[in-house]
Amino acid sequence: MRVYSLFFVVLFCQTALFGQELLKQTKVDSISVLFDYGSSAIKNKTQLLQQLNALDVGNNGRIELFGYTDTIASIASNRQLAFQRMAVVTKVLKNSKLKKCVIDSTNHNETHGNRSLPDAQFRRVDILLYKIEPTFEMGLPINLKINFEPGTDNLLASSTPTLVKLKTLLELDPGLIIQLNGHVCCDNDQVLSDKRAERVKSYLIENGISAKRMSCRGFSNSQPLVEESSEENMAINRRVEVVFSRP
Repeated sequence: MRVYSLFFVVLFCQTALFGQELLKQTKVDSISVLFDYGSSAIKNKTQLLQQLNALDVGNNGRIELFGYTDTIASIASNRQLAFQRMAVVTKVLKNSKLKKCVIDSTNHNETHGNRSLPDAQFRRVDILLYKIEPTFEMGLPINLKINFEPGTDNLLASSTPTLVKLKTLLELDPGLIIQLNGHVCCDNDQVLSDKRAERVKSYLIENGISAKRMSCRGFSNSQPLVEESSEENMAINRRVEVVFSRP
């Protein structure tokens, strides 16, 4: 059994208020795989495989792929080309010792935002490799950095990084189960607190996490973290917490 610990006696108060990082992510290395014009064939798969097998990401690893193209041809065809390039890189990764790593892919195609370099520099896939270390306490509510528009269960864009980390953590450790606790500010609204927890659950389901590993509970406005004397404080109380456990 894996045990995740934290110096929570010292950190719990500030963690409960401002949110806790679920994962410590350390960048191990980055590799750029270059392609010929219009091609999705890797020039030297053997060399790439050797590079990947030489890397150490510990027991848990995460990989980000970013696919790019030049600006020749249509956006639609370049989007497809970038997808194909990431697919062949993913295949090599799955044949390496990093095959158990979580892989997140982003298709940037020709939207790289840099026109000062020659087109050949953008016919590539970037591989970013990270070592992942969980940093949380089992059985305690953890205030996620997840927030909502006032009076709704609409997630703010600022919540995305934490949602991705939560998804990644659950992928890395299939034995974890979670309870999602929804909260509102200001007025009693049990239904909305339930819906906020369910919204986070829906995001995780849509990104491949089994619904059987999750439960939801709403607390209305019964557990404010701070006095609601300002909009900033009200936003802190509009939140979802997570409690980790094992079956």
